[in-house]
Amino acid sequence: MQKKTNDNWLPQNLTISQLLMLILDQTLAEDVRLTIVQQLAAYSAGFTDLLKLRQLSRGQITYLSFEDLRRLQAILEISTRLNYQNQLSVGQIFSTQQLGKHLIKKWCQTDHEELLGFFFDAQRQLLCEQVIFMGSLDQALVHPREIMQIALNLPCKYFVVAHNHPSGNLTPSNADITFTQRLATCGHCLEIELVDHLIIGKNNFSSFRQLELL
Repeated sequence: MQKKTNDNWLPQNLTISQLLMLILDQTLAEDVRLTIVQQLAAYSAGFTDLLKLRQLSRGQITYLSFEDLRRLQAILEISTRLNYQNQLSVGQIFSTQQLGKHLIKKWCQTDHEELLGFFFDAQRQLLCEQVIFMGSLDQALVHPREIMQIALNLPCKYFVVAHNHPSGNLTPSNADITFTQRLATCGHCLEIELVDHLIIGKNNFSSFRQLELL
């Protein structure tokens, strides 16, 4: 009889903390590695402020060696470059379905929430795709003016926002709805239309426009 395999060790099944435990020097005691990971989490607001980790210097985290620091920052650099390569082509026209499918692929292994904006010109051609926030909208503190500032710095007439629910639940929360309504109102005042807000799950997505919430 074929032996049943245990897939719990696979990278996609591990938390960020567990993954970091694996890349740290394995000659260190487990409790020492755990201490390092806990410090990294506290330093980066629960791994949401990746810029702080990219700028981390030697000596800021107790027990973190120079070799482990270089390894961590190399992984962050690879992730940044791959994420950039996975952006949509500027100058193209994209439907909501295409944006949804793009983001399902982009966020398929992400275990934290991100808020992303797509900004379009008067011909509905993509001007840019930009990460706006990393973290839960329930706790954040993303204000519509921050998004509108990006739009105002572009020849933008239309925009779409999207964020992922790592749980896979596609139902908008009360915070999602309130945030979207405020954002649409701000856009209307500036004559920049919020076309849609997408919530991305594991294999599917929901649309505020289709749910008649926008």
